[in-house]
Amino acid sequence: DILREYFQEPKNIVLHSDCPHLAPHIVITPAEDTPNDFYTPWSNRTLPQWFGFLMVPPYDLATGRLRSLNCHPVPQELGIQCSDDDTLVGEEPHNKCQVETTANERLILYHVVKALQKHQCKAVAYAASARAPTFSRRYEAPGYLASIERPFVWNDPAEPLLATTKQILGSTLLESSCPFIAPHILISSPPPQNPWIPWHNAVNDPQDGRYLIVPSPRVNYINMDEDEGEEPERIWTTVRRPNFVIDEDDEDDRALALAIAKNAVEEYYQHSASLLRVSLPVIEEEDSLDVEGFSPRPSIQVAATDEADELPPLDDWYLGVSARTMAPTVAVA
Repeated sequence: DILREYFQEPKNIVLHSDCPHLAPHIVITPAEDTPNDFYTPWSNRTLPQWFGFLMVPPYDLATGRLRSLNCHPVPQELGIQCSDDDTLVGEEPHNKCQVETTANERLILYHVVKALQKHQCKAVAYAASARAPTFSRRYEAPGYLASIERPFVWNDPAEPLLATTKQILGSTLLESSCPFIAPHILISSPPPQNPWIPWHNAVNDPQDGRYLIVPSPRVNYINMDEDEGEEPERIWTTVRRPNFVIDEDDEDDRALALAIAKNAVEEYYQHSASLLRVSLPVIEEEDSLDVEGFSPRPSIQVAATDEADELPPLDDWYLGVSARTMAPTVAVA
């Protein structure tokens, strides 16, 4: 009954005795594992040794770090044992003599061995030729190739690449039904460009002809004389005067420019007046205003001025613009 309890423990080693009255049973039980079994060796480990300080002797599995009692010191110097015979083993005359005496034994059957090797090669070739028709007749049987070779199936080597590109945003894949005739087409959109790059690389417009200019058909130039004899194929370098430059001698262009400026001013004031009417409530002007409840206006000392001073005379065009843009008096509550 006691042995049964020990048998139930998988770590125990039970040596059952056939004759308990002569040799007892032996049970070997290992020690229980504890946390100290790990931390103790870790704490007692030997760190890297330095020859300049006191060192820990190396550990030997047989004797540990202590010397055995029967250990004898190793002699520092061993005596050199030498014979009285001064004959060298590799003496050249002696070696030549041995080679010459064995030359006949080695070379007498050389031609015989070579002839036997040739005969054996011919025999193998004749045997292979005799069995060759048997192997060739197997391929003549119908259905034999299908049993040993699979039918040809074409695999597109670009399939892994196509599967990867389908997961990439910004790419358009046009798959081909016959890749060996028409290839696949992959259209990848370029990465987003910094918007400040083209802005910094833009050509100045207009360009001053007094300095270094960049020829371009989409740029206006100033301070440059037109070349009347310019060639037609170089029309893209033609210097064009901007629209806002008016010739002093051309009265029609001057009148047209003044009319354009007049219309622009009228449209600006009309737009401003319409915005003012929409955004501010309009109160009709009354003949008299009730001033009760308002604090008296503070008096301001004004320096004496010459009443004879008047505004400088204005052109009829400016007076007409001011008359058209006059708005009714608006009071804001």
